[in-house]
Amino acid sequence: MNGNKNRGQMNNQLINSKLKLVFVPVLYITEDGFRR
Repeated sequence: MNGNKNRGQMNNQLINSKLKLVFVPVLYITEDGFRR
């Protein structure tokens, strides 16, 4: 049971890091768009 819980937390961290990798560039692009 402990192993499953740890695996779930690691998966969440992986998903969060992937979301950040996608989200951060989008934020920068939209900021550029608003400035222009």
